[in-house]
Amino acid sequence: MFDKTLVRDGFGQHYLLQSRPPLHISFKLNARKFCSPNDVRRFIESLQRVPPGYWQGLLHDSGQTDSLYMSDSAAINAICDRMVYYQRPAVFAVDPPSHAADAPPQTHHQNK
Repeated sequence: MFDKTLVRDGFGQHYLLQSRPPLHISFKLNARKFCSPNDVRRFIESLQRVPPGYWQGLLHDSGQTDSLYMSDSAAINAICDRMVYYQRPAVFAVDPPSHAADAPPQTHHQNK
């Protein structure tokens, strides 16, 4: 559920964090690699407006059932370790969603 949420950094780049990336995504996109938990923490701190409970939910989607009771900082620490040592959740840079595709078709009225 939470791994379908698009997140955005301060530069406008959108990302998908996938607990268990589907094969069609893994083959099309390269997952971002992190060298240390501090690299992951800097990435996480660059993200804007992450939904409440996002990190706990992402861990839960990964199979860590006690994550729903973690504080934000404990969940982020667990995410940092998982992203470095297990490459999960995987981070994929994606194109921003097209707002034009979501908008209803415009109709033009002629004035007579």
